[in-house]
Amino acid sequence: MIKSDYGHLYCPFYEQKFDNGLKLIFIPSKSHIRAAGVYIAQGGFKHDELIDKSKIPFGTPYVLERVISRKDIRERFLKEGAILKSHTDFSYTSFSVFTMRDVFEPFQELLKLLVPSSFDENDVETAKKTIKSIPETDLSYSCRKVIDNLYYSSPIKYGIIPEQSDLVSIHYTALKKYLQKYYTPSKITLFVIGDYTPDEVLHGVDQLRMLSNTYPSSVEKKYEENYATVKESYQEEERDLTYPILSLGIKFSPRKDLYEKYGQLLFYIYEILVDIYFAKNEEFLKGLDEFSSHLVNVEFKQGSEDTYLVLQFMTEKGLALKNFLVNYITHLNKKISRQDLSACIDDYYSKSLPNLVVNDKLFNNFVSAFANNLPYTGIITQTTKIPYKSFQTFTTDFMAFPRSVFYLKKR
Repeated sequence: MIKSDYGHLYCPFYEQKFDNGLKLIFIPSKSHIRAAGVYIAQGGFKHDELIDKSKIPFGTPYVLERVISRKDIRERFLKEGAILKSHTDFSYTSFSVFTMRDVFEPFQELLKLLVPSSFDENDVETAKKTIKSIPETDLSYSCRKVIDNLYYSSPIKYGIIPEQSDLVSIHYTALKKYLQKYYTPSKITLFVIGDYTPDEVLHGVDQLRMLSNTYPSSVEKKYEENYATVKESYQEEERDLTYPILSLGIKFSPRKDLYEKYGQLLFYIYEILVDIYFAKNEEFLKGLDEFSSHLVNVEFKQGSEDTYLVLQFMTEKGLALKNFLVNYITHLNKKISRQDLSACIDDYYSKSLPNLVVNDKLFNNFVSAFANNLPYTGIITQTTKIPYKSFQTFTTDFMAFPRSVFYLKKR
């Protein structure tokens, strides 16, 4: 196994790639809680219209995750002394087990779930009912509306969770086809965290019954997005609600364009972007106070070529706050000094260290970083080295990203 070690973080990790394309990441940890998981390099962002001539409805990845980690399965793991968790993002899906015992036994049970024979149509219908019952809050409704106003055609505008009209079309066959394409060794990375040696981990993985690679045909979903503007720059709506909500959405340039200009530095800037521009910027927070407004939610998401930032505020002064936000972003490059950047980086570094000693946070952060083909420890290290000049160049680009505002008013 190849060892990588950012020494000052005291969190080395090991990598191994197998002949079938499977990758393995092992992170030694003295914690009594051991963890193992599966990272699938495909998430809720819709890429396929058809797989093996079967239509793949929107929401299929999320429904599949819910079917695999359904309630009776989680209860079965608990009886065996393990906690089963799962997550679907736009770029990936992950499953993980946590236990104080040897992790390879529940890990094997987890891998057994990632095949079509582990569930049937009844399991699919049961999972769909739990999704149908998820309520939409005023906050989530406002967020969904502003994202819809940002994008013309990108699948990212639909989110990850399917609506009732989508659920009707999702059946066992679609889940099976999707699983056969993406839940294969060449698209999977295994994670093991615990008090093991590299040889012990390799031996444990060698004993696991692995999935097989399959190569079904597929038809890609095609779309064209206009990144120079938004579908609606401002919209308001009246509704019966407790408190008015203003949502600001920012649509980033295509990922390939930004990566071509900034390389991996782009992802290091993303680590501190929300805090340094908004959530911990004193001038920004002071401005909110002047309008009796409060930042209550932030959503920063990446999927395929698309990246967006949504900031949501509780405010009764919607138009005044909107004007403040526009003016603030328009002059953003004048509001952050070298000292501000240095202070934000120091705060980021100190907040990141605890994530390296708690195994569920360690797993989640490594998996999330892996979506950009970067180790989490490497991101922490490189984020502390962001050059001020490069940061200011990105800030100038950020100021020009198209924006949309949705104001949900009290009726």
